[in-house]
Amino acid sequence: MERSLFGFILRYSKRDQMLIVPLVVASMVVYYLSLDLPKTIINQAIQGVSFPTVDSVKRLLGFDLHRIPYLFALSILFLGLIVLNGWLKFQINTMKGWMGERMLRRLR
Repeated sequence: MERSLFGFILRYSKRDQMLIVPLVVASMVVYYLSLDLPKTIINQAIQGVSFPTVDSVKRLLGFDLHRIPYLFALSILFLGLIVLNGWLKFQINTMKGWMGERMLRRLR
């Protein structure tokens, strides 16, 4: 048995924690992108700052898009980021639960 609770936790869950850390970092990146994308949707696609004329196009992922298709593409991208962020959070919380249950079993 370890001398302190923190030493015990670190000794027996270091590997699991190292698996969770990259997921948390990826989740933070996806979360930031999902917060920044609505600003882009409002400022560029809806207000039309990037589309000064009717025939203007904007390049997104290698495709030239007019205003309405650009709005739809950004909206679908936003939906995808929200779903991805939810999935990452689910995975993180599931792994944290498994790790907590294993630590509790070891402690008993």
